[in-house]
Amino acid sequence: MTAYAVKALLADVYLWKEEYAKCSAKCDEIINSGQFALISVHRDEVILEGATPEENDTIYYPSETAYTQLYDQLYYKGNSTESIFEIQFSAEGMNPFYNYMNSSKGWLMVNEDGIANVFTPTGFGKNNYFDVRKVISQRMNRIWKYIGVNLNTERQLEEYTSNFIVYRLAEIYLMKAEALSQMAIQANDDWTMLKEARALIEKVRVRANAVESTDLTYKQPSYSGKTLEQFILDERAREFVFEGKRWFDVLRQAKRGNYAGDNLHYLIDLAGLSAPPEKTYILQTKYKNFGSHYLPIYQDELEANPALVQNDFYATNN
Repeated sequence: MTAYAVKALLADVYLWKEEYAKCSAKCDEIINSGQFALISVHRDEVILEGATPEENDTIYYPSETAYTQLYDQLYYKGNSTESIFEIQFSAEGMNPFYNYMNSSKGWLMVNEDGIANVFTPTGFGKNNYFDVRKVISQRMNRIWKYIGVNLNTERQLEEYTSNFIVYRLAEIYLMKAEALSQMAIQANDDWTMLKEARALIEKVRVRANAVESTDLTYKQPSYSGKTLEQFILDERAREFVFEGKRWFDVLRQAKRGNYAGDNLHYLIDLAGLSAPPEKTYILQTKYKNFGSHYLPIYQDELEANPALVQNDFYATNN
């Protein structure tokens, strides 16, 4: 751990505690430190001509060399310029998740329907106009972030040393955007904060060459805080796909304001996207019991500390 890793953890805690000004301030300390920078991805600008100059549109084709380099630095070598905290692995202490994900016998595979929901196709239908995160996150139905040497070659068992990223600069941008969007909502959709939040999302999207079909504010002169709330949640799904963030991101949205309004719909919708049709209703019903959102307290902990009380969802009369 470093001081900046602690600041990132504090920003995360403040986000969960809904102390948004404190979260934003901690993010600023990291962003303004000059210690971290996003790995850039070069893009070639292409103008699509419309019937009139006003109907022209600009799209970008990402450089294969650049996004291959992004993969190499961020996921293969690790400890990149944007890394804030990673769990380290090496030849002496290899990543233990290899057997879950390698192509020969691993059983953790990509849910293609889920990926299609996260990376929706572009309206332009160009093969070389795409979000690079889809390409670098999965290959051949495998979670490639952790098993690839490059975008075409899989690691061997003896080189399964990929780090597990806990915090990186892209997340700090999106944490701050989330904090600002919530402060904007509390201030009756304050436009200054909404624009600042949208600019932070754009930093992450530009690097990823995100396409227009995933932009909830595309060509909109104005937008609400609730629109940005959904946009940030969606963007986190793309940026951190397979990085262990999704459940916690959705739960944080659902429980905001003590499950105020219809916030529970975030979890209800997640069940519809992730569960088999025959189990969707059961899971949605389960999620309506807020205790189901958390794991039980381990029995040994209960016995060691009589002050602890078991989560009601798991409590029994035995």
